[in-house]
Amino acid sequence: MADEDWERLADAYRDHVLAPPVVDADPEVARRRETARMAVGSLYTGGRRPSLAFLLIMERWVNKTMTFEQVLAEIKELDKLETPLPVGTVRISVCGRRVEHQAAMALVKRSPKMTAN
Repeated sequence: MADEDWERLADAYRDHVLAPPVVDADPEVARRRETARMAVGSLYTGGRRPSLAFLLIMERWVNKTMTFEQVLAEIKELDKLETPLPVGTVRISVCGRRVEHQAAMALVKRSPKMTAN
């Protein structure tokens, strides 16, 4: 990059203003927003990605257009509709039954002088 490009980038960075955080006047809405943020975070921690429908349900609950019982009912219905991703290890199979690989380990300790038949 040329020097003038670096100068323009530095000017843009210097002039950048972060968006102010969401401040809720109602403490109940603030508590609900924090609870919803933690719920979505726990989904990511558990290896799941929240769907758009789930995020919309959470937003309606935060804005007090749904009760907690309604949210639970909607999420249960949503879980029935969405197919979960398979969890666990992938097994090797080629046109037949699956193959479980055994660890390469001797079952009996043998003497180095012993020869096979």
